[in-house]
Amino acid sequence: MGGARNAIMEDRFPAYLRNLFDTYFRSADNNGKITIKYPHWCVDALRSVNVDLLENADHCDDGIERVVVDGNGAKWEYSDLTNRTPRNPEKAASIQ
Repeated sequence: MGGARNAIMEDRFPAYLRNLFDTYFRSADNNGKITIKYPHWCVDALRSVNVDLLENADHCDDGIERVVVDGNGAKWEYSDLTNRTPRNPEKAASIQ
């Protein structure tokens, strides 16, 4: 949390949030194409406090696709869960 505090003190909090969300929601396909999938609710919530995750996205020439997707924003919601080992296999088995 020190990074957020420092960003506020240095008056660069919107840029800090953009970087944080870009890093968290970034993914690459098998060909190395990078896409950032922002949950719609995150975009709306941050816009309500004057932070636009998509600001200048149309003018970026970094080759990264930025899209807004429906969903609750949980990273695992967008991931492929096949062939994954649960962190706690015994607990996972008892839930099923």
